Amino acid sequence: MDAKIQDRNKLAGHHAPESSAPQPPGISVEDTDSDETIATDADRHAAESQMAKLLHEGFESYRAKQLDQAEQLFEALLTLAAAVKDYHREERAYNGLFLSYYARGQYDRAIDCARRWLESTRAQGNWQGQTHALAHWGNACRHLKQYDRAIVYQQEALAIAQDMGELDSQIAILNNLGLTHKAAGDYPNAVIYQRQSLDVVRQVGDREAERQVLKNLGNSYYACGNYTNAVDYYDQLLRLSYANDDYSTANQVLRSLASACRHLGNVQQAIDYCKQRLTVTRALKDLRGEEQTLGALGVAYDAQGNYTTAIEYYQERLTVARLIPDLEVELQSLSSLRVAYYALGNYAKANEYARQRESLVGETQDDSDSEGNVAETTIGVFSIDL
Repeated sequence: MDAKIQDRNKLAGHHAPESSAPQPPGISVEDTDSDETIATDADRHAAESQMAKLLHEGFESYRAKQLDQAEQLFEALLTLAAAVKDYHREERAYNGLFLSYYARGQYDRAIDCARRWLESTRAQGNWQGQTHALAHWGNACRHLKQYDRAIVYQQEALAIAQDMGELDSQIAILNNLGLTHKAAGDYPNAVIYQRQSLDVVRQVGDREAERQVLKNLGNSYYACGNYTNAVDYYDQLLRLSYANDDYSTANQVLRSLASACRHLGNVQQAIDYCKQRLTVTRALKDLRGEEQTLGALGVAYDAQGNYTTAIEYYQERLTVARLIPDLEVELQSLSSLRVAYYALGNYAKANEYARQRESLVGETQDDSDSEGNVAETTIGVFSIDL
């Protein structure tokens, strides 16, 4: 899954600054007495307070993944905002509902929400709201593999954002158009839109969005087999991640860099990236990432005929596999050790690891056919979806 950029404070579940919503005309003292005027003001302030509370609690529940509660709060907000014609909070309610349905993977409900949202914003002449509703609708269609429809909605959203000069929205929509084309297998257009997104994001100076776009560009080039360009964008992402002490992203991109370098036949560079990743995974206490990296290092040295060093990494991987614990990885590590010792001519050690594996699975391996059967942990390309 790739990184989907949300328009800051608009397409994401963050609280945008509250704007002053349209209010019903005030009641003149000539039309009613002072007590009724006070009651009307009190009702209006009570509604304002209630809507602010529903909005805050709705997004708090959403962030806590309490989606049933979040949806109830957003529905209540939608009803109240519509009643008092507070279009700003009505849009925020639609946004919250969409995000909750989207998080559940309920894309049909998300599309219905986006449709109602779009109808509402069109009735109000709210062009910014139309941009957000269309962009969301396109994202949901992408997940349903309705790529042509997704592109239509995202292109319409992009046209409005460009007309209004909304750079944040353009970054998000261009990026997500790239994701749609990539999902459809149209890598050239995926790259075109993501590079446009990168141009705009650098104009704005949004470092977080830049990291996401660089990640997606690297993934698009990787997916179409252009490993040289993939390495270029992954390397830019790695430098930004280190500069921002973002070691979680560094962990992921180092894995991708090692994989791309292996495809390019640059084994030593792949090993260097794996060693960097091993340091990062240990700092993060990421046992899964550590065992993957140890396995990849073992395979790399094994392929070079450096069986002694390969064995060191396979041994460490075996230890981590037992800490996790992960029986499948433990079996792979035992097989790798058996084959490596066999290649060294140390048949006693090879048989020792064969017996350990046999005790776990109850079957015997024939070492006479063992050449080339090293259990390899593939270093795959990473991906993220918001």
